[in-house]
Amino acid sequence: MALHLAALPAHAQVVPDPPDNLTAAHDTSTTAFIRVVLTWETPDNTGDSPITPACYRYRIVGPTPGSFGQPRCRSASQLGGVNRIVTPHLQGGSKYEFHLALHNNAGQGGWTAVWFTPGVSPTLTIEPTSVAEDAGATVVTVTAALGSSFTLTRNIGVTVSVGAGTATSGTDYTAVDDFTVTIPAGGLSARGTFTLTPTDDDLDEGNETVEISGSATDLVSIAGAELTITDDDERGLEFSKARVTVTEASGTANTATYTV
Repeated sequence: MALHLAALPAHAQVVPDPPDNLTAAHDTSTTAFIRVVLTWETPDNTGDSPITPACYRYRIVGPTPGSFGQPRCRSASQLGGVNRIVTPHLQGGSKYEFHLALHNNAGQGGWTAVWFTPGVSPTLTIEPTSVAEDAGATVVTVTAALGSSFTLTRNIGVTVSVGAGTATSGTDYTAVDDFTVTIPAGGLSARGTFTLTPTDDDLDEGNETVEISGSATDLVSIAGAELTITDDDERGLEFSKARVTVTEASGTANTATYTV
């Protein structure tokens, strides 16, 4: 009697998982162009064949998002063992959505997304830059400025934090809540204010500093500012050590030295 064996299913090939921790940053190797550097971590599951290539796509995000262009790919030899891709020249001041996916012999894995606004690195400045310890409640103006004439296609909200530095929040001055300074679409700068109320104590602490920092969800670096609280307390008495040599009255050579 003939035996009939059921056909065994072929081994299903596995595509890689989406890349981990996709990040975007300015390409600082050139000032002639605005380019973005995409970096990522290789996922634990890379499938059952080597990863090649890595492909990315991007679009401008605005009131009406643009469409993704044809994905651009880099082979393993082009990547050179480094999870890093530099994009072509992009439009400064516009928010972009970047996608990246990994391939192997089985096909393409899923996309991972990151959002970034190239060319925009606001700088924070403040006025005044110093406040006396006994000045009482003082209004400080914070200006967030782009420093470059990019045309923003959307509003950028910069979250301003007051803290850190050598002064202690809640002890050397009344704690300040975070607040937002919004640079409008088409604008180059915006202002906001907060009230700094130093603690007028009797301690001789010297001058202390308060750091004013900024952050935004799709911006990499925002240069902060520093405010100085000037101390108004005089230094107390200062003593220095002295060495005194005492010779016995008998005129002998015996002496004793004391430090006071």
